[in-house]
Amino acid sequence: MIHPDHILLAVCYAFGVEPEDIWGPSRNRMLSEPRKITAYLLRKLTEMKLVDITLYLNRTDHTTCMYWLRTVEEKLKGEIYRKLVSKIEEDLVNDQEKLAEASDLCSRHPVLREGTRHSYNWHRLQWILQRMPGQEVPVSGAGPAESGRPAETNN
Repeated sequence: MIHPDHILLAVCYAFGVEPEDIWGPSRNRMLSEPRKITAYLLRKLTEMKLVDITLYLNRTDHTTCMYWLRTVEEKLKGEIYRKLVSKIEEDLVNDQEKLAEASDLCSRHPVLREGTRHSYNWHRLQWILQRMPGQEVPVSGAGPAESGRPAETNN
């Protein structure tokens, strides 16, 4: 099983975009196509659920991911799109050295960076990424406010 960060970086290299762009809110086609392919490859090459893929790509509704998968599967009927996706998959297998920078990618993820605003999502994403092989996920030593639990007071 391949780590999600490796898949994201392979797609970013193929399209010449940054991971922050894929995680970002833009609906621009230059960013939405890589996002769709990332979702497709995450579903195909990992054991992530739709909800997990949606959370990893910084979205809120799993039906968005369902739409992405349906769209990519439809476009895979075309030869050019199929070659593009298979080239990215091939790069994932062959170019593991190029993907070495995935180790610091977790610290750049918007949900993991802004844990106070997304307490449930922060814990869920951290749990998902810790289950993946080959990479350590930084466990925050943050206080209870970031964990989503109310601070305890001694009265």
